[in-house]
Amino acid sequence: MPTTCITVRRSIEDGLYTYYVGEAYSPGQVYKVFLWRTLDGYFGEITLQRGGESIRFDGYNHWGILKNDLMICLHKELQCPEFDEDSPLRPPLFRQYQDFR
Repeated sequence: MPTTCITVRRSIEDGLYTYYVGEAYSPGQVYKVFLWRTLDGYFGEITLQRGGESIRFDGYNHWGILKNDLMICLHKELQCPEFDEDSPLRPPLFRQYQDFR
């Protein structure tokens, strides 16, 4: 029976939102999702559990567009289950530093 929704733990540190998808859905490809915001716009990165290049989303002017692109990538391309209502992607606050790591 396929998993339809997962609860994803989120942490926030210095304006960097981290979603621990791999903890909630270990058989999937996604390890973590990072979100941050600077004066240059909204940014995101999806890291994969088994190595490989991260998927970057750089310099979006609008949160809704970034969120839509992230959801398409997560659910359609990477076959990650939907996040439940307790763990939605939220728009990040401004970061003091440009480098997110």
